[in-house]
Amino acid sequence: MVEATYRIEHYWAKIEPILESLGLGSYIPMIKSQFEASVEEAVKAETAAKSVATAAGISTAKLGSYTSFAKEVGGIKAKHSGAIAQQEIDIAKAKWEARGLTGAQLDKIINLL
Repeated sequence: MVEATYRIEHYWAKIEPILESLGLGSYIPMIKSQFEASVEEAVKAETAAKSVATAAGISTAKLGSYTSFAKEVGGIKAKHSGAIAQQEIDIAKAKWEARGLTGAQLDKIINLL
């Protein structure tokens, strides 16, 4: 997995000149801080999924699915809290179980996030 710092620097080298040319220079600090937070959450989700998959001996072919689930759960936790978050996570878990992922591994990912 690529580190968050590298992703942020790589993306920012491309996007900052575009924002400047569009006259959005005053918004750059806000945009960058929001982007940094989202990349850090994505890397956290990827790391959680990879650690669970590696520990369980899950094939590399399914790693992408577990990573997608982890990112989905991370997004849910960022948007919602309490009972609504739990309902959304349960729906996501049921969806990914129907796609062939193991419920016990999904629970471990949820707990790591």
